[in-house]
Amino acid sequence: MNKKIILVSLIILMLIAGLFVLTGCGNNENKENNTNDVKNEEEISDNSQENNNFILKNHKGYYNETKDKYIVEGTIVNKTDKTLEDKYVMIRLYSEDEKLISVAECLVEKIEPHAEIKIIANTPTLSENAREIVKYVLSSL
Repeated sequence: MNKKIILVSLIILMLIAGLFVLTGCGNNENKENNTNDVKNEEEISDNSQENNNFILKNHKGYYNETKDKYIVEGTIVNKTDKTLEDKYVMIRLYSEDEKLISVAECLVEKIEPHAEIKIIANTPTLSENAREIVKYVLSSL
């Protein structure tokens, strides 16, 4: 019985690690309805965005070289008084006509109260018609 529990636990951990690798998150890190217009991939915004748990600051959004993924890099601050573990940072990506195109996400494994860490959140592969992202918003969790 104990061997089965250990085996199932290992499989679950491997699946979580696989998801972590597939989403492109490294040891990573916004006011709701506060958006950041995408103008220049080199431009770093000092417009902070926040949700219930995090503040996203010093961020920029851009397409990868093949323009089939969208990436948001920045710094996440834990604005709570608690250590947060296994929290997803989700950033909604919109077109000019306010249509939701996709969501970039990244798993924050652990962040101490009021600490900050760097994040890289990216989308799954985008279709040809989903390559018109003009703004992004930190999603509520």
